[in-house]
Amino acid sequence: MPQSTLHLRLVNDTRQDRRVIIYQDNAAAEPPDTPMLYVWDSRLLQGAGGQSVLALPTTFEVAGMTGAPPDYSLSAPMPGQYGQSWELQQASPEGVLKLVPGAEPVSEDAVRVENTVAFARRSAVILKERRLLFGAELVPRARASFAVGSSFWVALSALRRGDPLPRSALPSQRCQVFYTEPSGVIEYIVTLSEKQGTGEVVFTVTTHSL
Repeated sequence: MPQSTLHLRLVNDTRQDRRVIIYQDNAAAEPPDTPMLYVWDSRLLQGAGGQSVLALPTTFEVAGMTGAPPDYSLSAPMPGQYGQSWELQQASPEGVLKLVPGAEPVSEDAVRVENTVAFARRSAVILKERRLLFGAELVPRARASFAVGSSFWVALSALRRGDPLPRSALPSQRCQVFYTEPSGVIEYIVTLSEKQGTGEVVFTVTTHSL
């Protein structure tokens, strides 16, 4: 079976404190027209060797969302599995937003969500540990396909967990770390250091394996 978590160690070997964020992309073959990314985790690392350890799940959940951070509400999240089709349903503006199984077949390497709410835009979102990962805002009858990419990003940013992360303003100082499942890697180590003379932050990725 695939491993259920990726163990990450973030190390700050620069001379000053740095805040880093973790996020992932939607790798579906049919990306939505209005993609949304969110900061899944945010950590302040002390300078001169400060470290932080976290576990990034490989499993995910699917939900519907009304509103947008920081003022939003979610339908009851459902365990995500590729090949699923879902519908967002809401009987009235005062009613509860629901995520229910869809009837149409879907590609085995994606999850599809359709907004069947006739009177309003609603968002379909992917979560990990009930925390926003990415999603799409959908007009009535629109659909989006989702697949969690087999990589994660570590970036320098002042954003906090759950903040929207505009694709038009992604952090310039960032590092993409690819992973496979299953894998003998037990820990991914991302180290921040500085180039001598310029002070430019450099990301170095190493791993510990079984």
